[in-house]
Amino acid sequence: MHVEPVTQPGASAGATRQLESALERIGVTPAHRTMVLLVLLGVMFDVFEQNAVGLIGPILREDWKLNAGDIGFLNTITFFAAAIGRLGSGLLADRFGRRLMLNANLLMFTLGATICALAPDYRVLASGRFLVGLGLGGEIVTAVTLLSEFCSTRFRGTAVGLINVGGGGLGNMLAPALAIGVFAVFTGADRWRWLFAVLVLPAVMVMFFRRYVPETPRYLVSRGRIDEANSVLSRLQAGSFARKNTPATAFITSGAVPFEGGFLATIRQVFSGKLLRRTLCVGTASWMTFGAQLTVLTLMPSVSAGRSRRSRSMYRSMPHRSPFSSSTGTQRTPLASIRR
Repeated sequence: MHVEPVTQPGASAGATRQLESALERIGVTPAHRTMVLLVLLGVMFDVFEQNAVGLIGPILREDWKLNAGDIGFLNTITFFAAAIGRLGSGLLADRFGRRLMLNANLLMFTLGATICALAPDYRVLASGRFLVGLGLGGEIVTAVTLLSEFCSTRFRGTAVGLINVGGGGLGNMLAPALAIGVFAVFTGADRWRWLFAVLVLPAVMVMFFRRYVPETPRYLVSRGRIDEANSVLSRLQAGSFARKNTPATAFITSGAVPFEGGFLATIRQVFSGKLLRRTLCVGTASWMTFGAQLTVLTLMPSVSAGRSRRSRSMYRSMPHRSPFSSSTGTQRTPLASIRR
């Protein structure tokens, strides 16, 4: 089924058609595979961060004497900030570019993870989780947007699916294994700090993003930077973004139309016309999916740990009696018990 592309604000219909045609002709190159790998790894670290509070919650309850409400607040402030990060990063990415916001969000949640690892008390830990949430929410949205804008319609769904399943699904599955490995190596009351320390590793990935992933041609076209868009498309076709001296091919010749509608005009476009049904359907599905996923992943470890502690407490408080003792406390042999 053919889906007619929606013209992005700032791009003429002719430029949009030429861009889509260029991406279709280029197809899938090694540059796409490199970019998918880099984005996937970044999203996977984000998912590890999503699970962090749920994994360390039982430890914090014992070591810092926190209650369920305290742990719940850490989760709440993280995902409240993630909602702000998603909305804010989308707006800023349209203004300043996807590549800049992708790196900024990676650095944001890396800074937050560092603060969490070094937090001396609950307030500092909560502040770190807020920064983590801002970067976490923004990075996932920006990464998926950036990747999709480099792909043709034939490969776009596959690429985004790989990020969601590989980074999201695999990340959720590996997060507990990562925590078990960290807690096995680092013991003691502060072992939870080492989990946050391991999650600082995404800072290293910023160097790779800056070197290999340029700004998306769709954003460049929307800003009237046609020559830069053609250069990026030529490097994409050559299979390597590192080859900055690749001769540029004139894939796009139409100019861009300046967009002066501002934020409100962008919101109206998303909730009107061809995009209204897509916005409502995808928004509802995302709301339900993320809500169920985050509830299970963040609350289940603490709930399970609480039930386990209650079970052990009840077991210790129960009177333990030999299976061969009578109600009067006298011992019976198995044979005597059978005869009676």
